[in-house]
Amino acid sequence: MGSLVSTIGNVIGGIGGFISGGKASDAAANTARNLEAAGARAAEMARFRPVGISTRYGTSNFGFDDSGNISSAGYTLSPELRSIQDFLMSQTEAGRGDTTRLLNLGRGYISETPQEAARRYYAQQRELIAPTEDLAYNRIKENLRRTGRGGLAVGQGGSLAQANPELQAFYNAVAQRDKEIAQRSELGGREQIAFGQGLLSSAYSPVVTPLGFATSLEEFGLTPFRLGANIGTSSAQAGSAAGNLLFQGVKTAAPFSYQNMAYSPLGTALSSFGSTLSGSNLFGGGGGAMPVNSSGYSTNMGGFSNNPQFQL
Repeated sequence: MGSLVSTIGNVIGGIGGFISGGKASDAAANTARNLEAAGARAAEMARFRPVGISTRYGTSNFGFDDSGNISSAGYTLSPELRSIQDFLMSQTEAGRGDTTRLLNLGRGYISETPQEAARRYYAQQRELIAPTEDLAYNRIKENLRRTGRGGLAVGQGGSLAQANPELQAFYNAVAQRDKEIAQRSELGGREQIAFGQGLLSSAYSPVVTPLGFATSLEEFGLTPFRLGANIGTSSAQAGSAAGNLLFQGVKTAAPFSYQNMAYSPLGTALSSFGSTLSGSNLFGGGGGAMPVNSSGYSTNMGGFSNNPQFQL
């Protein structure tokens, strides 16, 4: 009879261990699900979520896919700024013709060398003053003829030939003027080349200048775009910190939650009762008792651990 009681005790203890083991398995699975959910929630809280912003000058906009991830980003200028920008862009198109003309003009100015430009300048200046010099010469000759001094010649000293004083003064004035024209010609040649270079350097201004103004207007539209992105970044950083606290809290509480959910009063009671029957001498048995652990789980039924614990 004692052997039968011991056997019954072993069976009851095994049933208790099985119940407690199933409860522990369910508790572990539930704790894992809680940790997974906390991790997903933390990731969601840290997601980058930019915010659409509207200002006097423009509006930012952000698009998201079905998973909540950002899929597009942009901004729209206000109608007033867009109108100004369209005008400036039309001026760049008109400026293309001006640029072509300036380029051709500048290339014409630098088509000569400085020496060639100086010679042309000298010839132009001589051509301009030649009629005045001819008129002055004829007046001197006529005056000498009327006064009977046409053949007058005065020695100039040294190896210089004799000359009429008035005609000599005229020729001296012409020579001095030629010297001045030659000096101006050299300077004029250099100035011509520099002027041509300046035309070439500024030739693109009719296109670049309005384009630069049109581009600068984009900054007004970028302002709400940057504001929305910055808010999204700050929100993601704050959400990341909060999500980490949430996850760490769940992780810290997981062992205690596991122990609470893993405890089975019925399994523990059956294991304890079975252990009592197995070790009882009530019917003269004295059969060996089935060992159980501190949680009341059988150590020999179903391959359960001697001391099951949930570890992170």
